[in-house]
Amino acid sequence: MPRKLRKNIRKRKGALKHPIVKLTPQQQLQQQIMNDPTMLQQMSSNPMLLSRVIGAQSGGLRAALLAKMAGYGGAADGTAYNPQSQMNLSSLKNQITDVKKSNIDIQKQISENEKKLEYDRHTKKLNELNVEKKKKEEQLKELSTEEYAKKVSEKAAEVAKMEQDVINLKNHTTQYKVLKDEEIKRKSPEDYIWIAMSIKKKLKQM
Repeated sequence: MPRKLRKNIRKRKGALKHPIVKLTPQQQLQQQIMNDPTMLQQMSSNPMLLSRVIGAQSGGLRAALLAKMAGYGGAADGTAYNPQSQMNLSSLKNQITDVKKSNIDIQKQISENEKKLEYDRHTKKLNELNVEKKKKEEQLKELSTEEYAKKVSEKAAEVAKMEQDVINLKNHTTQYKVLKDEEIKRKSPEDYIWIAMSIKKKLKQM
């Protein structure tokens, strides 16, 4: 006989000698209720809750309901059937509404703050651009002034040169006139007679 099969047979024989009694979910619930006075009080005050717990097919749901019955609050502790709980629920709804409204107001305030920050950034950037523009205009004005002064200086130099040329020309004219007068004075009357005779001779030949 294979070893694994022999091992399984031994396990089964041991289980038959020491059987484990498994309770049904309803039996486990009844046993838990009987051992917990708080649950007994909750069950006695709310029969609908008792039927709801016993009729629950899911083990997780039963555990949750039993935990609520033990005093943790919620639907399983009977608040759904308590008029005071309805008031609490209404108050809770009002609080939720107030919180939502407050959140909306906060979102609006955040949006307004973001818009203000964006406006401040644009304003700051615009001011910086205006300052930069003013600096460039001043620099251009200074350059224009320098260029104008340079042109004026060049024109003044040209005028001064022309004036000097006129003065030089006058001086040369005066000197030439003086020399011419001196040359005329040096010539004798015979020279003038000879010049007149030569001119007359040329006229006859024509």
